[in-house]
Order: sequence, then C-alpha cells, then structure tokens
Amino acid sequence: MSIVDGRTLAENSELMTDICIIGAGAAGIAIALEFANTNHNVCLIESGDLSFDQETQSLYEIQNIGYPQLETEPSRIRYFGGTTNAWTGRCLKLNPIDFESREWVPDSGWAIRYQKLEPYYDRATKLFNIPDSQKLNSAFWQNKPVSQDEQQLLSDSTFSPVISLLGKSSIRFGQAYREKLEKSHNINICLNANVTEIEASDNLNHAVRLHLACLHGPRFFIKAKVYILACGGLENARLLLLSRRQNTAGLGNEFDTVGRYYMDHPKVEHGMIRTHNRNFNSPLLFGHRVARGKVQFGLRLSEEVQRKEQTLNHYILLQPHFSPENRQPQPKSPVNKILYSYRKFMKRPLRFNFLLVRNYLEQRPDPESRVKLGQQRDKLGLNVLNLNWKVNSQERQDLHRFHKVLGTYLEKHHIGRLEQHFPADEAAQPPLFDAFHHMGTTRISDRPDKGVVDRNCRLHSVNNLFIAGSSVFPTGGHANPTLTIVALAIRLSDHIKQVIS
Repeated sequence: MSIVDGRTLAENSELMTDICIIGAGAAGIAIALEFANTNHNVCLIESGDLSFDQETQSLYEIQNIGYPQLETEPSRIRYFGGTTNAWTGRCLKLNPIDFESREWVPDSGWAIRYQKLEPYYDRATKLFNIPDSQKLNSAFWQNKPVSQDEQQLLSDSTFSPVISLLGKSSIRFGQAYREKLEKSHNINICLNANVTEIEASDNLNHAVRLHLACLHGPRFFIKAKVYILACGGLENARLLLLSRRQNTAGLGNEFDTVGRYYMDHPKVEHGMIRTHNRNFNSPLLFGHRVARGKVQFGLRLSEEVQRKEQTLNHYILLQPHFSPENRQPQPKSPVNKILYSYRKFMKRPLRFNFLLVRNYLEQRPDPESRVKLGQQRDKLGLNVLNLNWKVNSQERQDLHRFHKVLGTYLEKHHIGRLEQHFPADEAAQPPLFDAFHHMGTTRISDRPDKGVVDRNCRLHSVNNLFIAGSSVFPTGGHANPTLTIVALAIRLSDHIKQVIS
C-alpha cells in the first residue's frame, strides 16, 4: 500500500494493523510476501531506511565480553533488506541429524522434525533463485560433472556430500521484493522506526502494543492482533529483555532462558591435503555451474560415523591450491581471478595437487553462552547487549577427531596425505573465528524451562507474539542459517494464517 517514514508521524500517534512484523530482513520480508494481497493488513517495520546510514547502524553495537570475534566488517546490516544486503548468497540445508536429540549432545533436539520442514525448504529456494536441490540426487554424484577424483572422496559410507547452492547473483531481499510489497494492497512499510518495548497485558500473556522511537524524531505506538519478532539472533533476545515493564527479567523470560544458548559456526583454515594425483581434477570442489546458478560440494562425516565418533555435524570445504607454501586462499587476488576466468571461459577443469582444508564447526548448545543487557546505552537510550560467546575445548576435540578420520580415509583410498599439526598447548593452536551466524537466544522447545518459543515459534507465555529467525535454532548444524531462516518464516506464516481471525 505505502511506505511511511516514521519520522513524519505525529508524536504519540498510534497505528493499527492485523499483523506487525518487526524487522525487514530475510525473515520479515519472507513473511510479508506470504501475506501480500490477502485480507490481513500487515505493517512491516524497519529500523533503517532504504539505504545504509551509519548512525542507524550504530544501534547494533554490542560489548563482547566472551570469545573474541572478527571485527573486520558489520555482521548485521540495519536497513531495508537486512543482512541480505551484504551476504554472499551461499545456501545450505540443515541435515536430519541436526533435528534429533543426540545423546552425546546435551540439550540437542528440535521440537519439529526435519520431514516437517523439508517442504518449506522447497518454497524458500524460490525466493533465493538458486538451483533446485531436489535435482541434486544420488545420480548427480555418480555422473558428470563429478570427476573420478571427487568420486573417490565418497567411495564408502565415511563421508556424505555437503551441497552449497548459489544463485547467479546474491539476492538482496530489499531490492528484489520491495516493488512487490509496495504494490500489495494490504502491506504498509514503516521505515526509520525502532521498537523500544513490547508492552504486555497485566498478566503478561498477551502483547498489547509496541513502543517505537525514531532517531531525531517522534515516539509512537503500533497495536496489532499478532506480533512477529524478526530482528535476528541477537536483537530478538534484546527486545524481549528490554520489555521489562511488568517483569524486570523481560518478556517471556520466566525461566531465565532468553539470551541463553548463543551459537555461531566457529571456522578455521587448517590442514593441507597433498594428493597422490598431481593433477587432481575438482570441478565440484571449485564450483560447478547448473541451471540458475552453481553448486559446490564439501564433506561431512556421515551420520553413521558421527554416532560412532560421538562428534558434531561439522563440515569442510577443500580449497584447491597449487602449492603448500600459500596456505591462505585469496579469492580476490589477480591470480585467482585469472584462474576463475580460465575455467569459466575455456571450459577446462583446473587441476591441483594441494587442497587447503576449510573447517566449519557445529557448536554444542551451552546455556552459559549468552547475551545480557549491559550498562552502556545506545543513541535511543536502550541498553547495549553484552555478548558472552563460549567456544569450548570440545569444539577443538571434535575438529581433531574429524581430521583423524579424514587422514585415515585419504590414505586408505590412496587419495593423498593430510598434512597438519595440532600443538599440544591449546593456546598455541590455530584460532577459531566466528562466521557471523548468530543463532540460539530464543530457542524452540516443548519445555518452557528449556526454551523461549514452542514448536510453532510462539512465545510459551505470550499468546500473540511469535519469533522468526535463527534465534529459535536449538542447534545450528554446520549450514549457514539463511535458507533455514526463510523456510521457518514461511512455515510460521502458514501457521499464523490458520490462527488469526
């Protein structure tokens, strides 16, 4: 229907709608699209504008009091389209084992089954304009474009392929779907509007209205029948903790679960495979073009081996290299650009005999890995988050076990030798880095004392407040979360269509 700049509204004005979505990133826009041109009025709220603004971005500042994180670039983007404005477009699915309650992983298990989410992956794929994952079946791995060398990596049940899907270009949700949302007769977009509090009824079981504020602008309110928090893995928890009018612990936090179980995907480039074949042919390791984009494959331990080794669902990408001397990949260097161009335009495979191992780790859920409100305030006067990310020794132990299995496999199948060195002193080992994948903090659970939302992503204690995004993940698997975020958002939309009157 329209785009409204919150700064133009009258002080203390009150907007009315049926469904209010807080956050116009991948999850929020996906939900809004599901309600486009329906009979329900929708208000999609965005803190930022249609383009980047540094002052608005500063509202995402946090204080890191835990494991060090990379600070080379913003890991969250605060304007229309959210972090899709900056991401690389890589999409992966979670695996069935990620949803299971694994006896060697305390607090694991989703309240929903993988089979229930799988149809929503198919619907989410269309929004990203990426290759159809259903066509990447077992026959794909037994025929072209899989080389003989790559088939050796999957010659028994030790490893399973990890399929990354990439479109021809990264989808920026704000750019891609703004026009469709604007043309919908029932959707209003409110920009430059920051939610500062979710006000609840006296008995705390019903959200009554939102309090909003603009930088250098008015404060106003929005009332809705249904509210959906879609602000990301950190901000979803922050808004619940800030909503403490009736309960100082925050909204939905009766069991002190909001903000706990924060997870990321620790990553490290460590290990080099020296292949016996000096002309190792790796079209899929490098990335193979298919309809609507390309696929790239990595390796994870099969579910059978994960159970035997009692390890988490880590995976590796193998980065082709010409020499063991240069262990740090530089995809933007002139040399690598020439290599990519050579392969693309000459349609000839690049061959290597060194493969750098890039490790992406799943984390065990840890209730002490968490976010809390700190004493520092942002420009709206709101408490900045303190982030205490825990990376435990078990993550490194799992990495060692993975590499041990990998090394044995490579020698058994005469593929090559894994060259690596793990110092006995943990402090001297290669540092693990965060992947900017903010998960947990408002996790799904059938038990209110173990999670924040139920299997339909509704707060256990608030009957009209739902949460979308990676904050609801009970475990993170190894897959970057964006495709699953959108799949869960579409599933949530279907549920709300059934319950809203």
